Amino acid sequence: MDITRPLRKIINLLQYERFGTSLPIICIVSLCIVVILCSVIAALEDWRDRRDVLLAIKDILVMTTLALCSLEHAFVPEKINRLMDIIEEEFLVGRHTSLKKKGPKTTKYQKFFDDSHEEMKRLHKNIFLTLVIIYVATELKTPIRNWMEKLDNKEPEDWPTPYLFYYPEGYSTTPVFAVAFGLHAVQLFFMLLAAYCMLVSTAIATVKITADFKAFCLYLEDFGNEYYFLAGNEVDYDYYNKNDSYRDKTDQTVTFDESETSKNDEIPTEIKRRYSKTEQDLKEELGEIVKTHQDLYRNLRALEINSGTMCLFRDSCISFETCIGLFVIMKTDDSVTAMNMIVAVVAIDFLLLFSCSKGQLIINQSHDLRFHLAKCPWIDKPQWFKKVLQIMMARSNLETQLKPFGLYVVNYESFTNILKASYSFCNLLNAMP
Repeated sequence: MDITRPLRKIINLLQYERFGTSLPIICIVSLCIVVILCSVIAALEDWRDRRDVLLAIKDILVMTTLALCSLEHAFVPEKINRLMDIIEEEFLVGRHTSLKKKGPKTTKYQKFFDDSHEEMKRLHKNIFLTLVIIYVATELKTPIRNWMEKLDNKEPEDWPTPYLFYYPEGYSTTPVFAVAFGLHAVQLFFMLLAAYCMLVSTAIATVKITADFKAFCLYLEDFGNEYYFLAGNEVDYDYYNKNDSYRDKTDQTVTFDESETSKNDEIPTEIKRRYSKTEQDLKEELGEIVKTHQDLYRNLRALEINSGTMCLFRDSCISFETCIGLFVIMKTDDSVTAMNMIVAVVAIDFLLLFSCSKGQLIINQSHDLRFHLAKCPWIDKPQWFKKVLQIMMARSNLETQLKPFGLYVVNYESFTNILKASYSFCNLLNAMP
């Protein structure tokens, strides 16, 4: 699939096999250590400026978190590879025998599958463009701020590097600045590369499973219509009363009139079709439904296990950015700095809202699945059908949600909780002398 092809190449490049053949991840970790050490030294040199120190701490925490994410991709690639397998797999409902034949039903589901693939491609494109914008904005934020300070006849205090950097005495020159700026540019590229793998794998795998939920609910609805009656049962004419309409094989809408049928002693084509399903057909169809139901929850469990670390890293980075950003906005007297931080905090919180919305979709679709299972016609069905349906409903009644390491649920409530926690820590920092 086009979506996972670049992801596979990146993971294959980062994967650690042995010291001599794993140069990329070694270079990434070494560069990250160098940039972090320079930021720590610069923060210690300028420790009286609380704003710069906190910004340096925030950058160090974010760099460390994304470096750990890269290390997970290098040493435990099975996790992200499993998420890519979920994305690449055929839709679970598409495996059903009834959808292998050509017809209106197959066409309807194929259109749904195509629309879901297009949605995943659009999501991938939007994530990529968002990260490109973040890269450019982070690289240019300090040069633009220095340029605006010069317009106000203020002399910039530091060189315009993206992160705080330590310049030894006598080395604060243009060539040293060029090297530092280049190191930061490469480091930021590697950080966003880790963020790209993290966001694309988790978000698109969640969208794929959500689409499987939707397709399964549609299939259950069609199943209920097709197997409302079984062959050999007495025709329920009350179901086809004079107020009901249906379509026969000519696709023309016909209204059933019971009095005319009793006069002619004939059963309309639609009723014959609805009573054509046998108990053996029901067994085969229900067997595929049960397998799809199990595979759906297995994939969801795999998503929860394999995306747990990445979800935790993602939300930690966003909470660091939000907390420090709010503090800088409250404390700074520089309007340019305040505006930069407002834009950064709003943008990063929208990214958090986007991630939490995907987890909320899983919860919503599990409720829909529960509703569609309850709607399945069961009254005149065999006892074995009722027991199987009862087992599926019991499984669906359990809470279905993404819960990284059991710490919190990824949904809209966790979005508000993260923002509340960030604001509380911001107030705590503000209260410190």
